[in-house]
Amino acid sequence: MRFKTWAWGLSVAAATLLAACGGGGDSSTAQMRLLNASIGYAALDMSVDSTTVNSAVAYAGVGSYADVKTSATGTEIQSNSVGSTLASSTPTLAAGSHYAMIAYGSAGSLQTTLLQEDQEAPASGKSKLLVLNLAPDAGSMDVYVTGADETLDTASTVAAGIAAGSGSGYVSLNSGTFRVRLTAAGSKSDVRLDIPSITLPSAGVSTLVLTGSAGGVLVNGIQLIQQGATTNFPNTTARARLVAAVGGSALVSGSVGQTALMPTSVARRSATTRPSRPARPTCRSTSTAS
Repeated sequence: MRFKTWAWGLSVAAATLLAACGGGGDSSTAQMRLLNASIGYAALDMSVDSTTVNSAVAYAGVGSYADVKTSATGTEIQSNSVGSTLASSTPTLAAGSHYAMIAYGSAGSLQTTLLQEDQEAPASGKSKLLVLNLAPDAGSMDVYVTGADETLDTASTVAAGIAAGSGSGYVSLNSGTFRVRLTAAGSKSDVRLDIPSITLPSAGVSTLVLTGSAGGVLVNGIQLIQQGATTNFPNTTARARLVAAVGGSALVSGSVGQTALMPTSVARRSATTRPSRPARPTCRSTSTAS
């Protein structure tokens, strides 16, 4: 199972200081909770050192912090319905620190990654945003943060080329409500997720977790406020493809709702008589609102 701790900007010295000050626990414990970012599981449990610490965490939900001994961190993510172990790890935790164990991936291939939730807060009127690309089928993605009605024509990325399994690092932005769009790296027209309204809190820190969807390269989003709650941003579009594989000179067209998949066209042109053979498929794909 892939395992990585996301803790940009938090030095070992800072972690030691947190432990010395007793932030979030005593000198031998850390605080950890489960974030369910897998569309393949409606509810997940988390067990640490053979004790269930989070139970029935729904998709896009996050559990409550539990005290975890830094000397006994063996962690299992389990199916809430049957209790089987889906992923396991033994993370290294700093005493006094806060963590979110993120479970993601499809049914049958659950993975985990660890997010440290002790990033220093920005000044009033500012907000920090981290984007984690945990959608392996989507490839690398660019992030745009704009006003609600702005196009991407002249927009600049706030983070570019975030590969699957990696993150943007914390980006400092103005606080407020914005539109966030994720596109394929280098292609403004290939939108993988459009969030029309997301709030970045003043003097706050949040993480946008991108996970796989049923739409292949399209992704879902979950905003996690540091040491706070989650907000679910499911993808409201799907991609459909029409394959025209009829013989003769048949005219083919198709649409989903008001979205044309293929304008009227000739699926196969043949003016001569010859032995029959499979028609050459004509394909066109597009995105459509669900």
